[in-house]
Amino acid sequence: KFTYTTWGIVSASFWVPGGVATIYAVKTAGLAVAIGVGSSCIVLVSFVWGIFVFDEPVRSKYLACFAVLLIIAGIYGMSYFSTPESTFNHRVVPEEDLDVHSSSNDQGSIDHHPLPSTSDDDANILNRSNRGKAYIGIRNDEGEEDSDQHEAVGQEQVANTTSTADVVDVVDEEDDSLETTTTTIFGRKVSNRSLGICAAMFNGIWGGSIMVPMHWAPDSTKGTGYVISFAVGAAVVTLLLWILRFVYLLRQTRSFMFAYRCLPSLHLKTMALPGSTSGILWSIGNFFSIISVYYLGEGVGYSVVQAAMIVSGLWGIFFFKEIVSPPLIWKWFGSAVTTVSGILLLSYAHQATSAK
Repeated sequence: KFTYTTWGIVSASFWVPGGVATIYAVKTAGLAVAIGVGSSCIVLVSFVWGIFVFDEPVRSKYLACFAVLLIIAGIYGMSYFSTPESTFNHRVVPEEDLDVHSSSNDQGSIDHHPLPSTSDDDANILNRSNRGKAYIGIRNDEGEEDSDQHEAVGQEQVANTTSTADVVDVVDEEDDSLETTTTTIFGRKVSNRSLGICAAMFNGIWGGSIMVPMHWAPDSTKGTGYVISFAVGAAVVTLLLWILRFVYLLRQTRSFMFAYRCLPSLHLKTMALPGSTSGILWSIGNFFSIISVYYLGEGVGYSVVQAAMIVSGLWGIFFFKEIVSPPLIWKWFGSAVTTVSGILLLSYAHQATSAK
């Protein structure tokens, strides 16, 4: 029987923005820090909701809290030690040591020659404030961004220039790509790494409440019946975010066609198989996470689900060979044992109630 509740849209409003924040966090703070901080915050938030807000029964709150601390420590440790070793091969150099040339124009602004950048297909709005202009990348007919086609949508003269020694770039020794490490927010420079960590925390705090709305859903739509509601909600929220992005681009470009061409490419040919496979696997996992929360509660059920990092870590070690150093592998397994110990302790602390 088909059942639906609008609480699914509320759950999706937690999940979709949290996913966007995770992508940004991984990009700017790194996979280890982003996933470790995010998953740890999710465990903490879901535990607080379940034990202290919904007053879900446990044998001892102190025992349950200790178990959650073990899970958080283990998850962060697995995330940290499962980082591909190649990502540590970064060096920080000042801009004057790079092959960057600048010349002052008559207005006193500085024009830099284009630098090679780590372009992302979804980054169609390229903020180049250090050159005094904001550019918008245009996708070509194949849906890819054409780096040779840019149109200036705004120009700002730089009256007071700073020394190039104040600008720091990160150089990847493998591909020599350059990435600016600061972002200006309300006139103040903030490191991208700090913004990435904040995004990971946002995902944990905001996204950790994904299953909370199911607590208020009608009994007929809980459990397996909540899957359809969540799926519909995810589609609605995702579509809404795309519309908001299109409206933003429309205001910037004042052209429907230009705004459409600035939207990220879906890369259907490239992502058809891997994207569909990932979506199916995630949907299966999400289905059982809903079952877990339904029978074990928010505090225990959703906290235990975050241990999925054990499986992803095993993939990275034995299949993708992301970690080859024996000391790191042993440290990862030590963190995994800590996580499993916390799960077993939390399972013991959980006090079963009458069947729902």
